[in-house]
Amino acid sequence: MPFGLLSDHTSESNMPELKSIAYPLSGERERLLENPAFQLLVLLSLCIFSFWLTAGAGSPGLMEARNFITAREMAQEGEWLLPTMNGYLRLAKPPLPTWLSALSGLAFGGVENLTALRLPAALMATLLVLFQFLLARQLTKDKQLPFWSAAILISCIGFFDYGRQATWDIFCHSFMLGGIWLLHRAFSGAQVKYSLYLWGGVMLGLSFMSKGPVSFYAMLLPYLLAYSYGYGWRSISGKGLLLTLIACAAVCLPWPLYVFFSVPNAFQAVISTESSSWLNRHPQPFWFYWGFLGQAGVWLLFAALALAGSYAARRINKYGNAKFLMAWVWACLLLLSLVTEKKDRYLLPLVPPLALLTSFYVRYLLDALRDEKYNVWEWRVVQVNAVLWAAIAFALPFALLWFHVEKTEVGAFTLAAAFLVFAGLGILMLRYWAKRQLPALFLAVVVLHAVAVVFLMPLKDIAQRRNTRYQPLASVRQLQAVQQLPLYAVDGMSPIYVWEVGRPVDTLRVKQGRLQLPERLPAAVFSRQPLEADQVAQDSLRLQQLRSYHFHPGREKDVYYLHVISKQQK
Repeated sequence: MPFGLLSDHTSESNMPELKSIAYPLSGERERLLENPAFQLLVLLSLCIFSFWLTAGAGSPGLMEARNFITAREMAQEGEWLLPTMNGYLRLAKPPLPTWLSALSGLAFGGVENLTALRLPAALMATLLVLFQFLLARQLTKDKQLPFWSAAILISCIGFFDYGRQATWDIFCHSFMLGGIWLLHRAFSGAQVKYSLYLWGGVMLGLSFMSKGPVSFYAMLLPYLLAYSYGYGWRSISGKGLLLTLIACAAVCLPWPLYVFFSVPNAFQAVISTESSSWLNRHPQPFWFYWGFLGQAGVWLLFAALALAGSYAARRINKYGNAKFLMAWVWACLLLLSLVTEKKDRYLLPLVPPLALLTSFYVRYLLDALRDEKYNVWEWRVVQVNAVLWAAIAFALPFALLWFHVEKTEVGAFTLAAAFLVFAGLGILMLRYWAKRQLPALFLAVVVLHAVAVVFLMPLKDIAQRRNTRYQPLASVRQLQAVQQLPLYAVDGMSPIYVWEVGRPVDTLRVKQGRLQLPERLPAAVFSRQPLEADQVAQDSLRLQQLRSYHFHPGREKDVYYLHVISKQQK
């Protein structure tokens, strides 16, 4: 991408005029907070702590496991254009995230290495933070606001949690926010710059190649509706939009066309399944997302006040277009609520505009408390949050102390370091609150979040492990008796455990008390209940139970029994 696209603010003829809002340079701290180089250095450091240092911590969830299985089979089988999962075609999602995970695995440690497989997701989370920073620079002339916008985003639980997972969501929404940043620059410029429309289309195409049209509906459409409401359409070039569409199509159409001509029946089946899933899969009521403010995490109270109608608008308009910012959040919430299929992670496209809006209100508070032009309730909100944040900082070391005493998984040095770091941050927060040094207080909160990730994320799996007999299915890989045998599971196996097993696990069924026999013998078969000899329909076959696995870390009753079915020796 041309470096010219990273130039400073473009002029916005329809942006509200800013009065004297630059922070007075009363000291070196204020100068640093207004320095873009320092801002980017801090944001990069926060991203490294939040997404990179502990990328390998935590077992894969369901969506990650699907991506990782597909990446592993890509690398092992060499089939990159028609991906498979567990040996079957996996065409429901475009393959860009899987390509990146597979390439990262091959380059850094292998396709079984969780850290290597998650590095592309960490990169995309970091890019999304950068795009948030750059977009905020287009929405305001204030020098501090872009930094707070990106810093608040990093510490929003709705972003941090999914930004660490190698799922399709972080890829498609990161590319889409990059496209929105470029298009907003194109829309707002005094002159038409077709390069912005072109690169915006490329970003949109990459978003499609990550998860199809999801982000077009969940992020781009709300943005366009909000832009029309907040700014109008007078400055938008029709030729530029046509160029955007052509660039987007050039990026996103080749792979679907290849699939269509290569496996037309499978392609049509995927289109039918995916289009109906929005109505039939995971249905939830319209109000399922009404608790969306929880995505803001530690910034929840500030996010709520930022959405408080005319109260917030009067305060935010000094720094940018409140109509646009509020409309983006509400349009995103409404469109997501209209879709019958709902999951918590589907709120991810709402988090960047929510963080943007929250940062504008936070910026107002910084000026208002500095100039003593605030009401008592605004100061009460700051007080409540400061005490709560400090309490969290003081409490976190005791979580590690529990691991040290009960699980013996935390060393004495790590425990001592945690007490020093968290207690120090708690004391600093109280000190900054008492002296009304809000920029330092808010920055300490973001640092607390990033440091907590480093200390606590490696303990995530241990915290969930309550099964004293737990034995991961990954240990099957060392079992000599089944290493050369095809693997099956009665009624199928979750992708989480297929990933652990390390190779495809096909499905068998029990019908009318009889086990469906594998195509190849001998074969290894997993089942949730021990198989009986009379379930094997032929006398010429031998059924041998090898061992059992208490495979779920949190539930002792979940067991897989491993059998070998072979032909009787004559």
